[in-house]
Amino acid sequence: MTVNGLVIIDTDPLVLPFYRRELRRGPGAFVETAHGFADFAEAMTQKLYREINDIVVGSLSDTGSEDQG
Repeated sequence: MTVNGLVIIDTDPLVLPFYRRELRRGPGAFVETAHGFADFAEAMTQKLYREINDIVVGSLSDTGSEDQG
């Protein structure tokens, strides 16, 4: 499981380190940053873009169980 975050940097400088330390989990996890509430829409768009482009929908495996007939 991967948990990503979106932090809004406004008045508390400790929010970003907290998100990185306590929230971000799993392989490839990240924290996207919005610099104030006016930047939220852009940051959310970027976060979703990063998450969607990192999705693995399926994979093929060579298990040797295919019918060779």
